[in-house]
Amino acid sequence: MPLVSCAADTALMAQKDYILKLINDEEYQSALHLLTFSKKLWASLNYGYKTKEIFERLKREVNVKILESKHHKTTKHFEELLNLISTLE
Repeated sequence: MPLVSCAADTALMAQKDYILKLINDEEYQSALHLLTFSKKLWASLNYGYKTKEIFERLKREVNVKILESKHHKTTKHFEELLNLISTLE
């Protein structure tokens, strides 16, 4: 494997891990911004499938928040976020 490819793989995996950490920490909007920013780069390096996996994970997490929400404003916030995720994926 060429050195450049290896370095790119390492950088992409670090980005992926950081995005997953943001999701785990319930920082969904930050995760979405970084994922959207990284999407084209990942696709150009044949890692587009990873963005799809992470978008699906993000949608699942936000759906759980919608189901658990007890307040109308909170529910609306997460529904709007879910719509944004679906638009950007």
